[in-house]
Amino acid sequence: MKGIKESFPIFSRYPDLVYLDSAATSQKPYAVVDRLASFYSFENASVHRSFYQLAEQATQNYEYVRTQAAEFFGARESSEIVFTSGATAGCNAVAFGWLQHVLRPGDEIVISALEHHSTFLPMVEVARACGALVRFMPLDTEGQLLLEIAEAAITSKTRLVVCSAGSNVVGVATPLEFIVQKARSVGAAVFVDAAQVAPRRRLQVAAMGIDFLVCSAHKMCGPTGLGVLYVSKKRHSECHPWVLGGSMVHEVHTDRWSPTCLPAMWEAGTPPIAQVIGFGETLSFLQRLDFEALRAHEAALCRVFIEELAGLPELVIVGNKDLLASQGHLVSFYINNFHAHDVAAYLAQYQICVRSGYHCAQPLHEALNIPQTVRASWYMYTSLDDVRACAAHLRKLSQ
Repeated sequence: MKGIKESFPIFSRYPDLVYLDSAATSQKPYAVVDRLASFYSFENASVHRSFYQLAEQATQNYEYVRTQAAEFFGARESSEIVFTSGATAGCNAVAFGWLQHVLRPGDEIVISALEHHSTFLPMVEVARACGALVRFMPLDTEGQLLLEIAEAAITSKTRLVVCSAGSNVVGVATPLEFIVQKARSVGAAVFVDAAQVAPRRRLQVAAMGIDFLVCSAHKMCGPTGLGVLYVSKKRHSECHPWVLGGSMVHEVHTDRWSPTCLPAMWEAGTPPIAQVIGFGETLSFLQRLDFEALRAHEAALCRVFIEELAGLPELVIVGNKDLLASQGHLVSFYINNFHAHDVAAYLAQYQICVRSGYHCAQPLHEALNIPQTVRASWYMYTSLDDVRACAAHLRKLSQ
């Protein structure tokens, strides 16, 4: 995407940096960095319940970003947006603040091995603690959902369907609309982990019929320490506090207390004020982005990377190559006789930044019967030269 790299200060500081780790965290544009600096330098104050000018302005700015986020994700009301410390906290909020209170023995939840640990662990642990059955949607050998069998796993006993919008290992989107439609047909709620997809697709949560959705600000050019959690209004009455403290209560007495309503009920303590305000600048930045052009750009990078690595018998690409070449945003691979960490360390010598390991998706690696992998991932600022440089060094290593 021509010229966009100039919007990111890290590349002016390190012009030879080949950053291929955007699935872990994205780089930040000048506008976001400057907004954070401005808040801390000239606007710093706590939000809510104060009447001096700095605090009132901080509150106004903080709540305005909630409205921005609601519009960006297609929520019907700003009260459906909860700010958390990250997507992981959002997953745990839904597991311990909702799922734990609605599951009964004999109920079922449906999930797959595609899920990130931050989704997989709290949902499965709560389900098992409640005496519910955990059903798994099966995958093929390339990490794609086997839809006919997956559909059969969703029954009248299903209370929740958990579905990643896109895997952080196999690199392509899941058939989210199909899964949501099936869940809706049996009255099940739908939880979506959109950490990999939100940076590159405008998901419209209300129109799609999603009940809960989480994503990470830092993966979409925003600050670290901030997650966005969407909770459909129809689920609010079923939600309960899961972290206790200030701001989430209506009243407290020595012998009793009562919580306030969402979103405040799930925003206990001092919120990530600067991060939220910085995220507002992120949303403005992304509003100007051509998402169709971004998806075409990332898929082209996948296609070139795969082509550049063709013919290396010891290098195995994970996932469906055709899908990656048409819609992917990352490529995971392993090289026989090399540990993934050794490959990543080798590339780091040339200022090539990749990820190695299980990528917080060990059940998926086990389901595919593959070792730890190396992941090269891109975003709007990744160039063809970046991808080709990585591929060239991998060819040298593999030959």
